[in-house]
Order: sequence, then C-alpha cells, then structure tokens
Amino acid sequence: GGERVYRAMAERLVDRGFEVDYVTRDFGSINAPDGVRVVPVWKGEIYNPAGTRTLTSAIGFARGVAGHVRSHGNTYDFVIASALPVLTLLACRWGLRGRSTPLVGDWLEVWSGKTWRRYAGTLAGTVAHILQWAGARAATDNTVNSEFTASRLTSVGAPPPLVLGLVDLVDQRPSTCAPSTPETLLAVGRHIPDKQFDAIPGLIAELRRRGRNATATIVGAGPSTAAIVDAIHKHNVDGYVRLAGRVDDDELAALYRQSATLVLPSKREGFGLVVAEAASYGVPSVVVIADDNAAVELIEPGVNGAVSPSPHPTDLADAVETVWNSTTDMRASTAAWFAEARIERSLTRSVDALIDRVLS
Repeated sequence: GGERVYRAMAERLVDRGFEVDYVTRDFGSINAPDGVRVVPVWKGEIYNPAGTRTLTSAIGFARGVAGHVRSHGNTYDFVIASALPVLTLLACRWGLRGRSTPLVGDWLEVWSGKTWRRYAGTLAGTVAHILQWAGARAATDNTVNSEFTASRLTSVGAPPPLVLGLVDLVDQRPSTCAPSTPETLLAVGRHIPDKQFDAIPGLIAELRRRGRNATATIVGAGPSTAAIVDAIHKHNVDGYVRLAGRVDDDELAALYRQSATLVLPSKREGFGLVVAEAASYGVPSVVVIADDNAAVELIEPGVNGAVSPSPHPTDLADAVETVWNSTTDMRASTAAWFAEARIERSLTRSVDALIDRVLS
C-alpha cells in the first residue's frame, strides 16, 4: 500500500513540474514514471519469517538514506520521508541538518506503545515507541492517511498534519454494479496476524449455521496462511473457503465482480485501500473496530458496508447479514460513494495542498 501511495505522489509531483528522486531499497529493475529517478540505497530483506520487519534492515536502509540526503539535500525543494519505520524520517533529519530544506514526515500509521511491544517485543517495541515520539517532532510538516492517524500524531506532540486523500489511487471502473454471486465473500491482503483472516472460516461456519449458502475466497499469501488452513479444518468448511493465493489483476477483478461483500477483519490498517478498491466495483465491505484500524473511517454504515464490533464469528456474521439484508441497493450506493470519494478524498487535491503548505 505504501509503495502505491509514494509512486502516485511522485507522478503527481512530476505533473506539477517537479523532478523527483525516489530513494528506496534495491528491488532490481523498477519501471519508473517519466520524470522520476529511482535511487536505490540499500539491498536486502526487510521481514523475518514471521512477517515482522527486522531492526537490521531498518538501520541499514536509514544509513543509506542519511548518506544520500546529506549529499544531495541542498538540491531538493523539499523532502518527503516515510515514518514507518521512523528511522528513515530521523535519518533525513540528520542528513538535512544545517539546511533550510523542508522535511515532510509521512505517517502511514502511528502506533501505541502496546502495539509496538506486541509487534516487536518489549525492549525493541519500547525503543521504537520512543523513536516515534522523537520523529513526530523531527519534520517541518507531516502528512497522514486518516483522521484516526492524525489524532494519534497530535497526541504525541506533533502539530496538526495534512490528511491525504487516497481514494483516487483506485481507478474508476466502467461498470461498478455488475451482478454478484449471492452470499459470496472475498478477502484480499497479505496473510499476517494483524489481518485476522483466520477469523473467516468461523464466519462462514456461522453463516451456514444460520441457513446461508455462504462461501469465501481469500486472496494473498504470507506467514499466517497455515493458521487460516488450520481454521478451515477446525470449522469443517473445507469445501466453502478457498485459498486463491496470489492472483493477477484480471483474476482479482473477476473475483471482485462476482463477490457480494468484501470482509476485512484486520485490527491494524493505516488506511484500508482494499475497501476503496472493492467499492470501485460496487462491492460493500465489512470491517472490524480495533484500536489501530483506520479502515473504519471509510465505511458509512448502510451506504457502503457495515462495521463489526469484533472479529468473533457471530459479530462478523451479524455485520455481513446487515449488508445482505439491506432494503436498499447497497451495490449502487457503494458505487455512488466511491465516485464521490474519489474526487473529495483524492491524492491529487492533497498534493496541491501539500505544495502550498510546504513552499508558501
């Protein structure tokens, strides 16, 4: 998700006459837009086998970023630095020391101390939380992806950030209200514990217990795939939950069109772009209330989906049935929500606002 945001931001900056250096890790060959120069500063894996970012990768990348910014910072009108991990933002601050070049910290998420410790362990999580606090004060300005994250950032002492609109990262579909396959659910994302996709087999079992002919397709892969398989066996829904693995764009589009509802039981989302992607096909979504889940902000209950109070099967099933039992055409209202949000919550508008804030 973050990579999509930064590529789109770079494209919009080029459209406004800027030349952009995209400083990143070495992915090999990258198809960069015209006007964007890709600058690889570090090469390596960033996750351990459990799907957690490693400290060594964060330090290695931050060192590369610091060296580049120190050497080239005086050539830039401004620098935008991802704050996840926050070491990248702090490295840019160090590289720009003694210079007046504006530094914008972009916060995909802001985590509580509890979340950091759960993610990285007690010691590393505590250190990361302290560094996050320092990073909130390091930038000239900040951007975030949601009001939820804005509130978190101001609570640790940062001035009010610019909230980016991201809905226009998803294309407008030529036909958003194609017929769906009744009572078919779709989940899309990397299989990591925070996504909680292992709750879906229990949801399907509960819906079928209620007499629904419910099935689900789960797209993606990752360290939690085995837990999803175990949950499928536990709830005896082997024939009703399909693991599709990674799929290409055409197959994903077909899955969206035939699905009745997207289910995102995640407890941690910085934005929830998959909700907007589903809405572009007229597919409503069910999300879960959680301390670190900003995707809830994208749902207007009764318009483009429903919100579950927890990932428990009965709560999720109640939310899904709220969508399925709606007396309004929720596919049509979801498509209408997306058409409006793509303009009102657009990155295009946000980039213009950011340039005004930083360079005025």
